Amino acid sequence: MQQPKLSPLMLWALAFGCCIGWGSFIIPGTTFLPTAGKEVPPEKKKKYLRAVGVFFLVLSVNQALTRIMPPQIMSYLALFVPLLSLIFLGSY
Repeated sequence: MQQPKLSPLMLWALAFGCCIGWGSFIIPGTTFLPTAGKEVPPEKKKKYLRAVGVFFLVLSVNQALTRIMPPQIMSYLALFVPLLSLIFLGSY
């Protein structure tokens, strides 16, 4: 049985993905997190945390509905649930 081999293009793609992954996890921790929240007033922090909480609540309800409802209804809801969440979060 032959083992699968990586082509030069696949190796390049793997290396590129590692660079992107490293940058997405390491750079925010060393660059953005030390200064995060120092310029934002506390009342805005509370507002943003509530908005993020509502957003994740909408996502979790949508995920739960995908297990219960048929795909035809979910395709209809998939168009309007994010729109409604943006409307409610925009007026927050």
